[in-house]
Amino acid sequence: MSLNDEYFNVNDTLKIKKEWQDFKELCAQFEVELTEFLSHKKNKSAGIRARKKLVKMRNLGQKIGQNIMTKKNEYDSDYS
Repeated sequence: MSLNDEYFNVNDTLKIKKEWQDFKELCAQFEVELTEFLSHKKNKSAGIRARKKLVKMRNLGQKIGQNIMTKKNEYDSDYS
């Protein structure tokens, strides 16, 4: 972990940065499954796995958005 990451996480009490890393990992996994589904193999189970990854990505994205809004409200209350 670099010094910039440590500095970035000083105010990250809701673990938004970690959730963002998890989201990017899910995106990479989704891309692998989608590529396999669209390949010449026509792997149906890869399509199912890709859709499951999309559901997880949507849920995690909503959670990240909620945490960002919560943190913004905390910042607003600090300066009121």
